[in-house]
Amino acid sequence: MTGYKMKPLLNYANFKKFIGKISILTMLMILSIVSIEAPPNFITYADGVLTGKQITLDPGHGWENNGVIDTGATANGMKEKDITLDVANRLKNLLEGQGAVVFMTRTGDEHGFELSEAAKRANEHNSNIVVSIHVNAGGGTGTESCYTTGKDTSSDSKRLGKLLSKQVSSHLKLHKRGDFPETNIEQCGVDYTKLYIHDMDAPAALIELAFIDNTSNDDVTKLQNNSQDFAQAISDAIGQYFGEQPSQIALSIDRSGSMGGEKIIAARSASSLFVALTPKRNKVAVTSYNNYAQTNFPIQSIDGLGTRLDAINAIGTINAGGGTSIGSGLDEALEQVLQETTPVQAILLLSDGRENTSPMAEDILPKVIASDVVVHTIALGSDADQTLMKDIANQTDGRYLFINISQSFVNNLFELYELYQTIFELAFDFERTATFSKSISQGEQVEHDITIDFDARKVIISLAWSNENNNLGLTLIKPNGDVVIPTMTSSTASVELIKEETYKVFHIEIPESGQWKINITGDKITTSDESYMLSVLAQSDLNLDVKFTQNQYHVGNPITVQANMNLPFCRGTIDNATVTAEVIPPNFSYAAVKDVLEENVIISQEQEVPVILSSLSGLRQQNVLSTTTITLYPVGNGEYQGTYNDTLIPGSYTLKVNAFGNSCLGAFTRQTQLSTFVEPSPPTTVYIDPSPLKIPTGNTDVTKVMVESIPNLYGVELELTFDPNIVEVMDSDPNTPNIQIGVGDLFDGKSPLVVRNSVDNNTGIIEFTVLLHAPSIPIDVSGSIANITWHTKKEGLSNIVFKQTKLSDPGSGPIKHNPINGIIEVTSANADKISGTVLLQAQTDHSGTQIFLSEQTCSSMVNVSSMPVEGVIAAVTDANGYFEIVSLSNHVYQCLQAIHTNHLVAQRDSIASDLSTVTLPIGDVKQDNVINIFDLTYIASHYKEHDTVADLNHDGIVDIFDLVLVSNNFGKDGPIVWPSR
Repeated sequence: MTGYKMKPLLNYANFKKFIGKISILTMLMILSIVSIEAPPNFITYADGVLTGKQITLDPGHGWENNGVIDTGATANGMKEKDITLDVANRLKNLLEGQGAVVFMTRTGDEHGFELSEAAKRANEHNSNIVVSIHVNAGGGTGTESCYTTGKDTSSDSKRLGKLLSKQVSSHLKLHKRGDFPETNIEQCGVDYTKLYIHDMDAPAALIELAFIDNTSNDDVTKLQNNSQDFAQAISDAIGQYFGEQPSQIALSIDRSGSMGGEKIIAARSASSLFVALTPKRNKVAVTSYNNYAQTNFPIQSIDGLGTRLDAINAIGTINAGGGTSIGSGLDEALEQVLQETTPVQAILLLSDGRENTSPMAEDILPKVIASDVVVHTIALGSDADQTLMKDIANQTDGRYLFINISQSFVNNLFELYELYQTIFELAFDFERTATFSKSISQGEQVEHDITIDFDARKVIISLAWSNENNNLGLTLIKPNGDVVIPTMTSSTASVELIKEETYKVFHIEIPESGQWKINITGDKITTSDESYMLSVLAQSDLNLDVKFTQNQYHVGNPITVQANMNLPFCRGTIDNATVTAEVIPPNFSYAAVKDVLEENVIISQEQEVPVILSSLSGLRQQNVLSTTTITLYPVGNGEYQGTYNDTLIPGSYTLKVNAFGNSCLGAFTRQTQLSTFVEPSPPTTVYIDPSPLKIPTGNTDVTKVMVESIPNLYGVELELTFDPNIVEVMDSDPNTPNIQIGVGDLFDGKSPLVVRNSVDNNTGIIEFTVLLHAPSIPIDVSGSIANITWHTKKEGLSNIVFKQTKLSDPGSGPIKHNPINGIIEVTSANADKISGTVLLQAQTDHSGTQIFLSEQTCSSMVNVSSMPVEGVIAAVTDANGYFEIVSLSNHVYQCLQAIHTNHLVAQRDSIASDLSTVTLPIGDVKQDNVINIFDLTYIASHYKEHDTVADLNHDGIVDIFDLVLVSNNFGKDGPIVWPSR
């Protein structure tokens, strides 16, 4: 779950838009300057992970032994010492390219030095880790690792060894033989390994790449041809070893009075499980709030069972009572998260009500946004301020989740568990691979099969139940048949077990891939049965990212969800998965559904949500929506998209996304969920835009009749009035008898039927009727119904009044709406002063724009590059883009223009004293008032130079950012219209 990634300024999607706007010739010119590389074969890591890390590479053998150079194993024309040195040299280049400081124990054959010199040299360089590279012999197949034991660094050595063998086996498609302590005589040999890695002070592991002497498999071929791949695999393992940077997350729990009873119990249980799931070396804080906030457990690193229990015990002291100050809760959690700077800083905010005590969320949210801390929100029940919780998440790039409270405490608890696990996935970069919900009785045993991905680095298996008086047993069976029994497991480098009254959690580092069996037993069930939830979370490189395509929905709007699946090892995206989403509407509850279902409806015991096989009409009649499963279809580049159309009521809709399929590493399953709040339908509004509109006498300007938030519009009937002494309407179609207004853009391309279009400038009445006809589909977007061009006659105010408005749907039904009248203010043609603001796109300094006034009409000034013309009064904008022109009373001006180097020209026909702000688009370096291929070519030809004309953003260099500025405005031309205020 990769909810935290650096966002590239120019991603692939934007690049496609960019190249789609320019010619092939220009593209070839740019490609000759900017090299575009193909996706890498293997995993890459964030910049800085290896910077400054001291890494020692020990190419096996090549030392003098009894006067001769030890070649190591030899077979098939190869020598071990040569293979290991070749791989080590390639690996050195890869690591140094990522900022590591690399030392080699040898760079060739070491005459005069024996094998013990390797450890001596490694220790002299104070390395962070040591990797000893070897190849195997003896007729076997595959790769394996050995690691040091009996030292303070042993746990890190074991983790390093497991990462090395896992990456080599996955990259090279080799059998993974295992990872062994150096004391394992059969696999590592006492004297053999002791001389190589035992005396290393740093964490050290030895990797046996493959077998040099077995021609019956791929080992020999890969040793002969894939040295670079071996080096890349080891580099990736080292990157993973150092790349696990800690996250910091603060839990912010609502403890107001409305959280009393089962709600606060569920919140404490879910928060406790969250702490139990948190991987070692990450930091967690626990805060809570009602009228005021407090820190129950200050932010600390989860280093072992002790700190986990301290945090869990602190959660147990939180009790409900008092009012609600969400702002206070945010502020307290933010203070904890900002104690240190880490790549991931997040807050999990839980609330069941509406804030009624200051500080409010809006008071603190700007501080949160400025700190770049992500806030994930959980709205608990329909009484929660779902809109606020969704907005907090959206504004901070977090995820909004919702749980609908039912009468069943078990259902509420497990739903909350699942939501907390979703936030856990986002915060700690885990993926949910399986979830099971079932019930079990005393003495019963239930078996679940799960698959651990080939590239999984960590796996967390959690078993949770509701009754603290009951106890469930948990047994894990590895793919090789080895049994891990909880009562026999202690905290070690690879396995950690956390046990509490209502859950058990296994943390497993570098797990064996393949099919595991999980056995659940009813060890102590004091009730008839006990419900449980079993979850499997994995940290791997196969990511499922999900999001909604927009931040706001209203009743009737379709909800579209996008999923993206990628796996760097498989050269990027996964396009052949099956992706579905179960949609849970706002008023769905198990009890309500069961009450409505007919007797013959079957509910599957295996599913988390009941499968409704009939009575859908009955559910709708009683306003109980059923759950629906939608399919997300592949759209390319690893993206999948699906749409839910049944947003019949306002409230939070939750989507549980499930993806499964096969990658180049084998079968996989991924699960996650997200919620969005569907707002009630906004009122439809008909209004005049702009209003008020200022127009000098003797000038013309345009207003539009707009409609906002219109559902199923099929016909419009309007009657408007205006003051004919102040303004008159200009005919939009001189070729047609009588005076008419223009048809709005809502009807573009629809061939509407205009039944009436009449203007009477003597009485000041406009009548306009327009409708669609078959096979046109209804209009459900905002836009203009009509355009009215006004000519001013004398100074004064003219109200534009909707005397009558009728909107019709396709069934001849009226659409309720709210008409809002407009105003035109006619001012003097010659003001004593003109002022306004001209902003320059992509600039911080807006000074230097020349402002021209002309007594000519704008249409007569075709060649704007010839400005200024005779009779023009000029001004120049200041750093804020502001200008003033005074002493105008002796002139009648008809055209105003703004001109600046590298920008399109703006102009205005009607001149008012107080002008609106206009922004000049950038990119017209040829100053011909159009942004086209010649501008793009000019900038591309000065790429990586210091040309002051081509350097549009003035950062001292012509680069990709300047090219993007032009591409975004490609095809625009001037003069652009200076808008009305």
